[in-house]
Amino acid sequence: MKTYSVVIVNYNCARLLEACIKSAVEQTVKPLEIVIVDSASTDASALLLKAHFSGLSLVLLPENKGFTAAANAGLARCAGEYILLLNADVILDRFYVEQVMKDANIEEQYAGIFSGKLLKLSDETLIDSTGQFLSKALKPKERGYCLRDENRYLAGPVFTACGAVGMYSGRMLEDLKEEGKVFDESLFMYYEDLDLGMRANLLGWKAYYVPGAIAKHARGGSVNKEERTLSRRYAFPGKPLILRRALVRNRYLVLLKDFPLQLLLVYLPVLLCYEVVFLCYLFIFDISAAYGIIEAFKGAGAALAKRRVIMKRKRISGREILKWVL
Repeated sequence: MKTYSVVIVNYNCARLLEACIKSAVEQTVKPLEIVIVDSASTDASALLLKAHFSGLSLVLLPENKGFTAAANAGLARCAGEYILLLNADVILDRFYVEQVMKDANIEEQYAGIFSGKLLKLSDETLIDSTGQFLSKALKPKERGYCLRDENRYLAGPVFTACGAVGMYSGRMLEDLKEEGKVFDESLFMYYEDLDLGMRANLLGWKAYYVPGAIAKHARGGSVNKEERTLSRRYAFPGKPLILRRALVRNRYLVLLKDFPLQLLLVYLPVLLCYEVVFLCYLFIFDISAAYGIIEAFKGAGAALAKRRVIMKRKRISGREILKWVL
């Protein structure tokens, strides 16, 4: 049996953190180690970890530098052949890892990403994700999102895994490193799973969906929701301004950094239509979040420099990514 490590990234999710950790501890296939990274939470997370989980590997960061930096801090401490990376708002079925190890083709040379069936914690009859794909507007698309779980999706290839829970080959993560780090810390939070998935695909790594590996997800469970006011009625629902700006910024940075020219040209008409509608929405209903566009311009030079490295290293044609657009 292959060895694996677990990394749990937490920020202000004390209400679900204990259940998440216990679900990792109670796996039928035991992990080599469990690393919990807390990004300077302002709730009771740190107290909970120190009081009940001091025997595990705890990383208490002095400031919140986002999911990407926290994930990198956790990954740097792992020795397993595979890494199970979790958000703190995910609760695993106890057979999750066993199912992945049994059903996924982990022996294949370029098998690098494994996605289970993610259900909504608030209603376990509804799907949260059965693997991540691309929409025609070139946005991340969680397959089956909010559909009734009727076992309609069979085991097989997917584009990548939802960032809330993914199992990754350690060899793949080593191959993907940029300047010694797996995740691009300039993204802070959001689109980091799409960035990772696109880089993995361009290097020839493959992702698989394993329907027998089941987890529950409280999407957005670690995000502090703002009070809804009239001025924010149409803003990205409940997200703080810094995260709304990150969503805007990261969309453009990831398009610029990762997307092959062939893909951009094929879907250019849809992309342009979407952008016109999206920009109108921002300037009418959420002008503060539109500052993310300026942030994207500021980061464009660094994104283009990374793009040159990615495209020079890629092992497949950009046309091969077309099959993942739903």
